[in-house]
Amino acid sequence: MSTFMLLGHWLCICGAVTLRGSDRSKDPSLPVAHQSNIEGVPSIQNATSLDESGYMYNSSELSILIPETRPLVTLPLVVLQAHTHFPELRIQLMYGHDNKEYVHSQKTLVELQQKGAVFLTPMPGEAYDINRLPDWVHRQRAYSKALTSPEFWKLITTPKVLLAQTDTWMCNGAHKHLKDFLQYDYVGAPWTSNMTRCPKKWVGNGGFSLRDREAMLRVTQSFRPEPDDLAEDLFFCSHMQDSEKLPSHEVAKHFSREGFYEEESSSNPTMPNVGVHNLRLTPDDIRKFFEGQCPGVSLVCQNLHPAQAELDNSEGSLESLGEDLVQKWKQEFFPQTVALLQDSNSRIMDSVSLTLMAKIFSAEPLRDPSVVDFLRETEEALQ
Repeated sequence: MSTFMLLGHWLCICGAVTLRGSDRSKDPSLPVAHQSNIEGVPSIQNATSLDESGYMYNSSELSILIPETRPLVTLPLVVLQAHTHFPELRIQLMYGHDNKEYVHSQKTLVELQQKGAVFLTPMPGEAYDINRLPDWVHRQRAYSKALTSPEFWKLITTPKVLLAQTDTWMCNGAHKHLKDFLQYDYVGAPWTSNMTRCPKKWVGNGGFSLRDREAMLRVTQSFRPEPDDLAEDLFFCSHMQDSEKLPSHEVAKHFSREGFYEEESSSNPTMPNVGVHNLRLTPDDIRKFFEGQCPGVSLVCQNLHPAQAELDNSEGSLESLGEDLVQKWKQEFFPQTVALLQDSNSRIMDSVSLTLMAKIFSAEPLRDPSVVDFLRETEEALQ
């Protein structure tokens, strides 16, 4: 099967939405929700899956949200890695003033937009200009203010949404196990210490979290955050403590982790099935516990790669560094992901998605023999 036929097959099964955020400064009087042009194409709900379990997520019910207003070198990689694990889902990338040009021009992000896998939305309110605020406290407050407003959740296009910040990483069980948590209104990594605002259930970190849109709307319409509130996840957690749809911290540990409890450090800690966020562990522990199950996670851990922090656009190297990081993942860590999924007999690594990454997104083809063989075998299977 030719690359073009594979591309056609991918476009048929992938279902795409183009939602382009206009420049909000052109008409600030318009409500944010009316400043995007949405064009729908056929849904993928009736598509077939290459996953041996036969399970495929419905893109009209679940999407991935990446809210990032900074021009970060890790952004293209986090978006692409999320697409790799969930090729049937659309990714909504919320951008701001400082990275508007970046998300419209960076190679990998542009390719994903052209293929219908990613659509763009401007961050609402003050958060759109978040990086013009004077310090971290003001920026964090603006971010939390956005997420604790009903206007933010009205921009989400599906009933369920997987929110992933740019210091998050999907693990190899993500596609298989995410459905285990769809029964909950909110789930994130349990905090490693008891939070006084969430005394019953310490769940959970919002940086990588699965949320129900209607539940978020109910909370934000019923309660107002404190003026100096810096943590949107604590806001939601505190108002959902008695909800049966907020899991216990023991259940949440199987969804995501940000660190280990003290008693776990000398034993076998519970590993997450879906992903991780901002791991607060030593570099050695990250490599020891997480690289096997979440290959490439060290690429987004700033304590391992401090140079991969925010860069100034004026340096002129941001786009190339972002693409270099994508290539590093593809050549060094992506083969590990394929090998692990093959060992577990999982075929959710959609062969069409793999081929697109190998032949369209990449400046040079993937070199690892196991990946090359896998691509060839799956391409033959589709003929």
